[in-house]
Formats: sequence, C-alpha cells, structure tokens
Amino acid sequence: MVRMRLVLSIVIVLIGLVAGLGLAASAQSSFSAQSSFSAQAGLSAQEMPLNPDGEAYEVNPDPQGILWISDYGAGEVRRLDPQDGSYTVYPVGGRPSDARSDGAGSLWWADFASKQVGRLSIADGSTSIWEVPGSSNLLGTGLGTNGDIWFTDAKSPYLYHLSPASSEVCTYTLPLDGSSDYLLVDGVHIWLGDSHSSQVDRLDVAGGTFTRWGLPAGSRPTGMALDGSGNLWWADPILGTLARLAPGSNQVITYTHPVVQKPQMLALDEGKVWYSDPTNVGVLNPARAVGNASTLTPQSAAASKTCSTLAAPITTKITPTTGQASWSEVTYSQVSSPSGWQIYQLPQRATTWGIAAQGDHIWLVDQGRRVLAKLPKQTESRVYLPLVIK
Repeated sequence: MVRMRLVLSIVIVLIGLVAGLGLAASAQSSFSAQSSFSAQAGLSAQEMPLNPDGEAYEVNPDPQGILWISDYGAGEVRRLDPQDGSYTVYPVGGRPSDARSDGAGSLWWADFASKQVGRLSIADGSTSIWEVPGSSNLLGTGLGTNGDIWFTDAKSPYLYHLSPASSEVCTYTLPLDGSSDYLLVDGVHIWLGDSHSSQVDRLDVAGGTFTRWGLPAGSRPTGMALDGSGNLWWADPILGTLARLAPGSNQVITYTHPVVQKPQMLALDEGKVWYSDPTNVGVLNPARAVGNASTLTPQSAAASKTCSTLAAPITTKITPTTGQASWSEVTYSQVSSPSGWQIYQLPQRATTWGIAAQGDHIWLVDQGRRVLAKLPKQTESRVYLPLVIK
C-alpha cells in the first residue's frame, strides 16, 4: 500500500510538470503572436528635413559611424553625425550617386549624368573629378582596401576599378552583356545584381573569373548586403521579393508578402532584414518567416578586363555649409502581418529608397517627402506571462 501511494504521488507530480510545460509553451506561443504584430501600437520614429528642392537616394554609414546621404536632385552630399545631430552639406554638383566615405578623410561618389567619378578631401574641401570615357550612367560604388574605388554603369555592361594615385582604370565586361545598378565589395570578391540578364554575378578579382547564378526571368537584384555567414541578400522591386543566396550550397530562399510589392534597398541587423518600399518600411525575421527555397546551378567564365590611364582629374574647391538637425516626432501605422514580418505604412507622398543600420537606429531616406527618418531597431513588444505551479 505504501509503495502504491508513492507511485501515485510521483505520477501526480509528473502530470503537474507536463501541464506546466504546456502552459509555458502556450505563453511562448502567445508571445510570438503578439510580437509579430501589434497593430494598435505603430512605430514611433523621428524625421529631419532634407533639401526641399532635392531628391535624395542612398544613405551609407562610414567606418566611424557617420552617415552620408546622396542628394541626386540637389547636387550635394550631406554628412550627418548621429551622435550630436550636426550636419555638413557638400555641394559637389552634378548628380551624385551612392556617395561613400572611407572614414579617413576621403569621400567618393559617382555622377549619374556626366560620365564622371569624384573624390572630395573633407579636410580642405578640394575635389578631384575623373572623366570616364565610354561610360553612360555611373551609379553604384564600393571602396577597396588601398584607397581605390569600384563603380558600376547602370546602362552598360561595365564594372570599373579606379586607382586614384595613377589614374589607372580597369574595365570589366559583365557576362552576357549584363548591367548592374549597385555593387558590393567583399574582400577579393565583387558582387553585382545583374538586372539585364536576371542573375547575380560574383567577380573573383585575384582569380580573374566571374561566377553567375541565374534567377527567374525579370529579376532585378538591387540593394545588396552580406550577413555574418557570408550569405548574399538583395531586394527585388520587379518580383517583389527579398532573397538570400548561400554561395556554398547554391541555395536561394525568397520571401514575399502581399503588402511588400517593390522593395528597393535593404539593411541587415542582428539577423533581421530591414527593407525600403516606396510606400512602406519593414523588417523580416528569416528565423520565423516562411520562405521558398530552390537550388541554383552556377556558371563560371573568365573575366574580360582592359586597363588604361585616364586624363588627370579636374580639381576644384567647394565651400560646405553646416547646421544642426531638427527632429520631429511621427508614428507609422503597422500593417498586420504573418509570423516573421513587421510592416509599417508611411505617410502620403512617401517614396523611400536608401536604408541603413547604424548605431541604435535604422535610417531611411524618404525622397518623396524630402526627409531622413530615424527608426528604433527594437520594434517587438515582449509579453511575459507568469507561471505558478503549486
């Protein structure tokens, strides 16, 4: 009888533990559902005005954490210090695109309208402008490791590499006469999103070879980023997808949502993918979202490369202006979404493009409303349910 009572007591305790674990799992499930979307809360953000007569596109942080905003319409590049809110405007002229600072005193940009690439000495305001014969619409930029610069031609099948000390430019012809808006420098590899041939290209600079992964017809890989595992992410405004390529396995995973129709650029932060869409901004959590996986078969080819020396750059001096950012509070309403997505509707007249993760915030360029938005990174509201087992 004593042994039977002991066994019965043990069974009762085990049942209680199982029930407790079930409640804990239910609480965790409840947390996941509430953290996916909390429509009534929205996203509290801050906005600062940009040039009202301009049309800003990219925002790129430098190694020092300073933000650089390319204003194509106003012919200027804006420097913003996120720490103290001070800004400096450099009137470089032309149609500056994808401006980047090396964090050591030089600012580079491509001029979309004049077949030129420029460099600014931030210390004294002097600029050096190189004419690139044979180019048409220079757009994307990427900094090398020795003060050199890579840049793309959005309308021609060319990738350029300029060594400023010698003015030597080497021109690579993309496979299948493709073209790429932007590029991404990853050590000895240069990544390109080929919208003309619907593929992703990777140039091995040392080996002199291109590797290309064919994508569905009509693909337009634009903003690109690499995660900590070496996977390439991009946004596709034509197919309306966010995509990830694992080069080691050749697997591609695409993520879609009905509200996200034309994602332009993206930024990675702590395993999450922030994106800009003309009328909304949001974040994808790949660990919780459902994607569509497929395996690609890469193709390789020798890279066609020619080098020449450009004419000496034209040098001038510009006079920057300074100011202090003025921020206004705004709330973006949240769109209900399935697990793994958080999507926020932007105000009327919004047209977003550049996006970057820097410091404690996500930075978003709204060219339609002529503002730079500062968004908090942590948007999920955590709900913990106490569990008491008696």
